[in-house]
Amino acid sequence: MKTNRNQYKPQIAIHPGETLSEKLEELEISPIKFAQRTKIPVQTILDFIGGKNQITAEMAVKFERELKIPMRIWVKMQQHFTDYTAQNKGMVSLED
Repeated sequence: MKTNRNQYKPQIAIHPGETLSEKLEELEISPIKFAQRTKIPVQTILDFIGGKNQITAEMAVKFERELKIPMRIWVKMQQHFTDYTAQNKGMVSLED
């Protein structure tokens, strides 16, 4: 019988849009310029930075090409955030 007593359970999750925002700021690239470079609609980039949408595989590939951050990192960040959010929502509803 397996036990899960030593599993890591982070207390927070950061939407990957925050990571994109920080990286663009570090590189001094505006979201509009980044949208042009990646051929992703500006509103999609702005919504992603604002945490309003999820990254797609296609977006992750384009982000990798421009920022040299591997696609799998973007996808894993999104999955972690999605998982954490789902678990957190479940906990909140149980408390109500």
